[in-house]
Amino acid sequence: MEKLPLQGITLDKGGSLNSSLEIMLGGGGAVDMRHSTHTVPQVRRIVAKFGSDAREDALEIESEDGVRTILVFESLPELPENL
Repeated sequence: MEKLPLQGITLDKGGSLNSSLEIMLGGGGAVDMRHSTHTVPQVRRIVAKFGSDAREDALEIESEDGVRTILVFESLPELPENL
């Protein structure tokens, strides 16, 4: 799966069986036009996964039918200070 920057997450709480979550991923500007939107229908639960350094490493989103979507976070390399 291609790695793209996280642009946003939207939770639409339309009721117990109507809740849906959208994950928007995409490039960083006019040069990088890649983008993707993933929708999880009928969200049952959302669980943050933490690493040994106590930072959020991932979100696990589970739908009512038991399908799990895992959004993994990665740190970007640090930029040089003289930019």
